[in-house]
Amino acid sequence: MLTSTTNPSLHHDTIPAVEAPGDEFPHIDDGGDEELAFGAVECFPIRMPGFHARGVVLVALTLLSQDASIIRAQDRAQDATEQAPQAEDVVTPAEAEADAVHAYIVDPCSEAAAMNGTNAPSRSYGTTGMGHLSGAVFLSDSPTRYHVDDGECAFWGLSALVGLVERAAASVEARWPGARLAVGELSLQEGGRIRGHASHTSGRDVDFGFYFLDRRGNIVEPGRLIDVRSNGTARLKSKWVRFDVQRNWHLVNALLDDPETDVEIILVNARIRMMLINEARRQRVPRSRLNEAARVLVVPERRGHPHLNHFHVRIFCPEDSPECENGRPLWDWTVARRALRAIAHETADELTAPPPRE
Repeated sequence: MLTSTTNPSLHHDTIPAVEAPGDEFPHIDDGGDEELAFGAVECFPIRMPGFHARGVVLVALTLLSQDASIIRAQDRAQDATEQAPQAEDVVTPAEAEADAVHAYIVDPCSEAAAMNGTNAPSRSYGTTGMGHLSGAVFLSDSPTRYHVDDGECAFWGLSALVGLVERAAASVEARWPGARLAVGELSLQEGGRIRGHASHTSGRDVDFGFYFLDRRGNIVEPGRLIDVRSNGTARLKSKWVRFDVQRNWHLVNALLDDPETDVEIILVNARIRMMLINEARRQRVPRSRLNEAARVLVVPERRGHPHLNHFHVRIFCPEDSPECENGRPLWDWTVARRALRAIAHETADELTAPPPRE
């Protein structure tokens, strides 16, 4: 039979194992980044003869039953809240005024970017938890994305990361016109520590808010990061909105499919990870992509941020940042893609090289 176990040396919320090939994800040594120490959920066949085995099974079933009871109790409480009279479509005058003011405020970060841009090569140094960067590129608002959590104007990153965000957001908007990606913090212009983060120091991390729909299926822009509940809903002001699993999976797929930038991990809550994996199965994505998603979508440990309100995306060190330190070895598909890119660059250099003098 199949049993789901948790690595005892790690701590995170246990979730049902996803029965896809390679759906376990390894522990990642993140170089001292306290926010990102990862656990693993493993699914494997075992034989359990004798009384001791039956006792283990009974204990496991008891724990699963307790977890299920807690989840059912939470869901009943949430259902009661949802069924209570709600002014779902009522926006208070104060909220309307705040929204109107926000629409006409000039983004101070964009003005800073216009003055402080640089043409220097974009380089990352050190780890994501103890690093810095040079030649940072500013990620501005656009028709495909908007800023949230802009207190420190930490929307600077490596050119590879900024390009990845731009392409992924554009891919979603091309499929669902008008959809904009909520972009949280990347890094400061020269890197270093940001309040509330144990990483984001070297231009390789970015936070994304989720895509949501209202009860009629219309696109909703929360304007901030909001927690997703166990049933896939979230509270936004006086309304209930729903986690848009199709657009969010499309975003993940676009990140994994990017031809220029290599994604190391996408940190997200266990329940949301399950929703995304199940959506990928529903869409019958290739087995290779399902395996990639199962490994890259990583669940935070229990003592870390639960990541119920955002994706934390991290890229591998680009090839042109030799002093940058990855937190884990390259994925096998990343190694293959980099080899192909190297061949393509060599071929392009040969074609553009001046002819030899006679």
